[in-house]
Amino acid sequence: MNATLIRAQTWFNELEIRTMDCPSNNTLAVNRDDIDKLCGVGVVYDIFLNELRSAIGTNKFSLVGKDMEWLYIDTF
Repeated sequence: MNATLIRAQTWFNELEIRTMDCPSNNTLAVNRDDIDKLCGVGVVYDIFLNELRSAIGTNKFSLVGKDMEWLYIDTF
């Protein structure tokens, strides 16, 4: 995982949002249920991603996938 994703992981941990390193595709998995608990059900994940970009100070984050439990974030 690159340094920018590590900073994002730290930010998520401070918000008590579970994360998981996915070394096979070099992404950071973020728990959707934890985001919903923090922001409310029906949160628009792009807006949440913009909050991450603002907090970390970079626009390099992108949502590259999701499943029933996780959002997958990468940098470009």
